[in-house]
Amino acid sequence: MTLKQCEAECLKNCSCMAYSNSDIRKGGSGCLIWFGDLIDIREFTGDAATDIYIRMSASELGLDRKKEEDLDLPLFDLAIVASATNNFSKANMIGKGGFGPVYKGILSTGQEIAVKRLSNNSGQGLQEFKNKAWLLWTEDKALELMDQCLKDSCVESQVLRCIQVGLLCVQKCSADRPTMSSVVFMLGNEEAVLPQPKQPGFFVDSSSDGNGGRCQTENEVTVTRLEAR
Repeated sequence: MTLKQCEAECLKNCSCMAYSNSDIRKGGSGCLIWFGDLIDIREFTGDAATDIYIRMSASELGLDRKKEEDLDLPLFDLAIVASATNNFSKANMIGKGGFGPVYKGILSTGQEIAVKRLSNNSGQGLQEFKNKAWLLWTEDKALELMDQCLKDSCVESQVLRCIQVGLLCVQKCSADRPTMSSVVFMLGNEEAVLPQPKQPGFFVDSSSDGNGGRCQTENEVTVTRLEAR
């Protein structure tokens, strides 16, 4: 009996605690199965040793694994942020960069926050952020999208997986985009192999001519308008 057959026999019985494939005859092999406590076990080394496979519950297998905490990012309304920073008053401004000023504030819970308010000419609007996300992905620098303050409180592989799934959902060709059921599967199964995302439909790139012009890709989003007869 092979090891695979021995495993199958053990899985058929809920009382099976362990199994092993042992050489019980010259040139042959047999299946040893334990029910209840593991008895008649001896430790051998070298060629005389035989592996024993112990059946355990999934909860027991996860005891020694590093527990990963779910990362819950809060979202705040503009009114809450404005109230926390005294309506972005100059007294609360703690710095100013190329993208806009940074304000300190205190939420109603007492938590201190820092808020960057983008200026109108910062060049960091929604369109620019989308382009930046794709460029960082193609340059293998997608983790730069994550706030460095979160680096020690999240799992990098999960962040990269979320970014990759997000880019798959906004590919230029709608036929390439995954369905919602596929999205749920990809996010919930870390062992699932994800396809490489193609260029998104919103990507804007600079042209190579000297006029500084821009070429834009077409956003293939359709709108259906219902009219009564």
